[in-house]
Amino acid sequence: MIVRQIEEEELSEFSALLQEAVQWLHATGKPLWSERRVSSNELLKTYFLDELYLGFEANEPIATMALQKEDPRFWPNTNAGEALYLHKLSVKRAFAGEGFADEMVKWAANHAASIGRSYLRLDCAYSRLKLRSFYERLGFEFVDRRPLDGFDLAFFELRVS
Repeated sequence: MIVRQIEEEELSEFSALLQEAVQWLHATGKPLWSERRVSSNELLKTYFLDELYLGFEANEPIATMALQKEDPRFWPNTNAGEALYLHKLSVKRAFAGEGFADEMVKWAANHAASIGRSYLRLDCAYSRLKLRSFYERLGFEFVDRRPLDGFDLAFFELRVS
């Protein structure tokens, strides 16, 4: 898998992969994001273009993630410059279960270390036991649980250096 920052013309592909995830999550009774929230316009209200990454397999975009150098909304009491923050991890349904999410996270951890960060951090719904187990299997440690914007969130970090 090749992972890289998206180009401006790839924003719609990035959004489309997240739209597919939204539809799948709704169909399985586990809604998380809204289709509007992962539209190209809305993504750019939350993330800079250079924070969005695509994972490619055989030149096909199959995975997404956002990597932020700061995340004061979700991680308000942390030291600036000590972590990279992972959001919007998603894999195209046709490739689910093939290890591509693992590869994206490992790439993000290596990238965090390469830019001098000590941690890769993320949050997820506390009630999503399978998702929490996925992150724990990759070495993330549970560090906090707290409500934010009406959601019960679990906070995880992975020491990368």
